[in-house]
Amino acid sequence: MTMTNNPNYNVTLYLSKLALKNILRNPLRSCFLSFSIALAVVLAVWIVSIFAGINKQIASAVRDCNIGHIQLLNPDFDQTRESDKITPLDPSALKALATLPFVRAISPEMLLEGQVSAPAGTRPIEIIGIDPPLHSGYLHLEKHLHEQGGNYLGTIDEGVLIGESLAKYYSLTIGDTLVFHYQNSVGELTSTLLTIQGIFKLNGPAFEMKTVYANYPYVQQLFFTHTPPLTGFNRIVLSFDAAIEDHDLTAIPKFDQALSELQAQFNLSFVRKSWHQINPEMAVVIKFHEGIIYFFLVVVAITIFITILTPVSMLWHERTHELRMLNIIGISKNRIYLLSLLEGIELTALSLLLATILLLFILGIQSYTGIDVEFLTAGKSITRAGISLSEKIYPLVSTANAVAMASLVTLVVLLSYARAVASATKSLWKESLPIAKGKQIS
Repeated sequence: MTMTNNPNYNVTLYLSKLALKNILRNPLRSCFLSFSIALAVVLAVWIVSIFAGINKQIASAVRDCNIGHIQLLNPDFDQTRESDKITPLDPSALKALATLPFVRAISPEMLLEGQVSAPAGTRPIEIIGIDPPLHSGYLHLEKHLHEQGGNYLGTIDEGVLIGESLAKYYSLTIGDTLVFHYQNSVGELTSTLLTIQGIFKLNGPAFEMKTVYANYPYVQQLFFTHTPPLTGFNRIVLSFDAAIEDHDLTAIPKFDQALSELQAQFNLSFVRKSWHQINPEMAVVIKFHEGIIYFFLVVVAITIFITILTPVSMLWHERTHELRMLNIIGISKNRIYLLSLLEGIELTALSLLLATILLLFILGIQSYTGIDVEFLTAGKSITRAGISLSEKIYPLVSTANAVAMASLVTLVVLLSYARAVASATKSLWKESLPIAKGKQIS
């Protein structure tokens, strides 16, 4: 039997055409319903995209403040923050770390805490000893140097990079020096002069105020009073590929298994921490935003249901005579529900097409220009957990969010139609004519 000779197919095709005719029969009402649904979709996707963009910018700002996606810390250093707690790493171990699944770049680092003093006062700082080429692959710090000039760290430089906030606090420029007080490897208090080679700017005033970058060998030279017994690091910052950077980093099975095998191979021990664990305050902010998104989606679903239920119910109650005629010619109650289903799908398709056109126009512009929120903050920067939030929000639309929103709207519209049809046909089949009962197509 061919599809065209299939009676079920012919009935479905007939009902599809009838559903479209019903939509076009009252164009004003259909336009109202379609526009209402499209407007709700546009508003929902826009709000979700804004919060997704905010979360993306927060996560990026946190990771750029030398946290990365994940850090591998020396267990003793994680507890004490003492610079002599280092994990020995030879070149082959570093190369193996760089080839772990999803890893885009690594930055082995040694940290040295102390204080800098000047006539303006004394402040605590943390010198991060880095391998400039490796660190550049992770953070691209050379692209964030201040417009005043300055140079990125070379392989043998003994200069340092300081943050713009610290430079403003002490009124420092390129070539100036700072007195740095710290405790060396044998516990002696000592001082040295730090020469400013460059000034960087990131979205973290607190980070800029306390962080100083220097070459790893220079930091070793400052800390150890003798030749260090081994080459090692307090922590290793890992940056992941874009495909996984927005996922939950608490557990990544493929990466974690490869890391365990590497630790066993090189006899290493690390404490693994994601940026969510290192900066829990900003992680909570993102979770809060996700909660707002879910709440807003529920509100949108309820609003769409209430908005279209009344006109749809009126539409089906007005068609009682038509429903009786369909019943008489043999269209069963299930087929009436199929008719409402097809009508709802066709109306939703038209609404989603309109919503897509509007979203391409609105978000296409705003994703490029951003949404300026300075008027909400009176021109002041908002800082959370040492991270400055951007003055512009760039909406972020994901395929998953768009599909989820389209599915939600379709479901709500179909439920509205089903509720309206159930109400309109409640008493119809109780009064079904004898001729209909023998001819129904089930």
